[in-house]
Amino acid sequence: KGRILEDLEKLSAGKGDKKAHLLDHLQISEERLVKRSAHLHKEMLHRYSDIAVMTIDSFVNRLVRSFARDLALDQDFRVELDSDKIIDDAVSQLLDKVGLNGNESLSLLLEGFANQQVAEDKDARVRNPLKELGKAVVKENMREVIAAFEDISPKDFKDISKSLRKSTSECETHLKEVVQVAQAAIVELQMSDSDFAYGDVPRNLKKFTKGRVKTLSSRIRSHLTEPEAMLKKNASDELISKAQRLGPFLIHVHDAAIKMLPETQEGKTYLLAKNLLKRLDLMGTLSQLHKEIEKVQTDNNVRTFGAMHRMISKIVRENPTPFIYERLGSRFAHIFMDEFQDTSFIQYSILESLI
Repeated sequence: KGRILEDLEKLSAGKGDKKAHLLDHLQISEERLVKRSAHLHKEMLHRYSDIAVMTIDSFVNRLVRSFARDLALDQDFRVELDSDKIIDDAVSQLLDKVGLNGNESLSLLLEGFANQQVAEDKDARVRNPLKELGKAVVKENMREVIAAFEDISPKDFKDISKSLRKSTSECETHLKEVVQVAQAAIVELQMSDSDFAYGDVPRNLKKFTKGRVKTLSSRIRSHLTEPEAMLKKNASDELISKAQRLGPFLIHVHDAAIKMLPETQEGKTYLLAKNLLKRLDLMGTLSQLHKEIEKVQTDNNVRTFGAMHRMISKIVRENPTPFIYERLGSRFAHIFMDEFQDTSFIQYSILESLI
């Protein structure tokens, strides 16, 4: 406000670095610009409290303080600009719980998270990855993810993990079993690898013994479901007869395999479970870290700007606008926004509601 008054005072004296730009932009005479500037300067001095100039963060801070009681905040809470400090404290508190009685599920979660870091050739010292995870947790686009995990405890995560592992294991075990039966049938029928076209059937059965299927080409599918297609051209009648006897065993392999591919509902469920298992410890750790970050803020009576934005966004969405202005103690006739590129989606939704 002081800078605006200084500029107006210079303009009213026919000076100032903004003079040329304003004359060009407004297409008015210098005399008219001086007169307007002097009038506005006088009005601002007489009605100084009628104009507010602030950052969007300051505006949101005012809103939060107006609703401190509704948000169950102490009136003397601090705004912490350095969110890294809060994250660091939260990570320390989380790691301090590892190995303590009653925190067995949490310890297993963090162990799984560390193992995943090792499996992906990332930093296995846990503290640094947790700090990076903490920075992700406080980001605006993570709100819905965190909300989805809010009521899931470390024990729940381990129970879900156990259930998913059981369902995927059943699919993989079934595939291994039907493959072993098919391989035994090939031995019993005295068929060699060279009897099969391109050696496809024995080679793929060997791959499937691990209980996993990545893809199933149309050629392999035909070899598993059509007895004559699996053999080389000009196969003898005896070999065709053996292939027909082997056929039912290979169809079982085919049926078990496609239940692990995305083209079937069973396959979609299996792949979802496999992918979730890879990230479940990460998700559980994410959820617990968020709770620790919230606890650090509550215990120290501080709030980050991000936390305040989330709080007030909920208030603005759930209350009529006149009530917001009443609590704020101000009513704005005009709102001018500058440097809007740094505004987050939550900040925009708050301003939009008020405008």
